[in-house]
Amino acid sequence: MNRMRTTLLVAILAGVAVFFLSRAGWNRSTADVESVEQTESENSPEEGGHSGHDHSDLDERARLAGEKVANAQNSEDIMSGVMELREILKLDSNHVASIELLAELSVTSGQLDKAIERYEKLLSLQPENQEYRERLKAICEMAGRSDCS
Repeated sequence: MNRMRTTLLVAILAGVAVFFLSRAGWNRSTADVESVEQTESENSPEEGGHSGHDHSDLDERARLAGEKVANAQNSEDIMSGVMELREILKLDSNHVASIELLAELSVTSGQLDKAIERYEKLLSLQPENQEYRERLKAICEMAGRSDCS
């Protein structure tokens, strides 16, 4: 029973990770990603919350952590990916891709209050993002909360 539950959780988390990785454009080849990141870094200024680390390196680390979760064979693989995402947030507390993936993993694992907290953070970073606003509303409804922003 416990093994079946773990297998089900791994499958759900993998599906969530694949969805968000593909939505974020992480299904491109490594060469495509490096080309886009180089262009973006040449054309955009540094943003706040970025402790001097190469943003493309953090993006790559987040991509790999997401893939680790998506391809997880057991709960240890999932936790390894989650811990990597948390490490990224220690380096850049505003790393949107890491926050978003952790938010969805929180939903999947039933940690709705944590998911709400993370989506509120995403909205503080991108207040115009309607997808985040709608997702936050849905999670608040699932949690039975009416005090969400």
